[in-house]
Amino acid sequence: MVTILAELRAKVSPNEDLQPRGLLVVPATAESLEEFLAEEEARTRNAPDPATYVNHKAEEMGKAVMGLYTPLGSAVLKMHHRWGC
Repeated sequence: MVTILAELRAKVSPNEDLQPRGLLVVPATAESLEEFLAEEEARTRNAPDPATYVNHKAEEMGKAVMGLYTPLGSAVLKMHHRWGC
């Protein structure tokens, strides 16, 4: 184990005559950085955009806190009062 860590540190820490470089740890299926990025882009192609995500529970709880009744909002608010989450 110590020899493996020493080898990794030797690969990561730059020498004075070389430019700084790092070690990229990727799954064994990817042969290069470009292939890994292409696989990840293909995997996340249909994923929802985090910037447009709407948290319906938070919105409904906000309505319940303001006094506007909705079934989901009142259930979430009761859960919050009971469990504090």
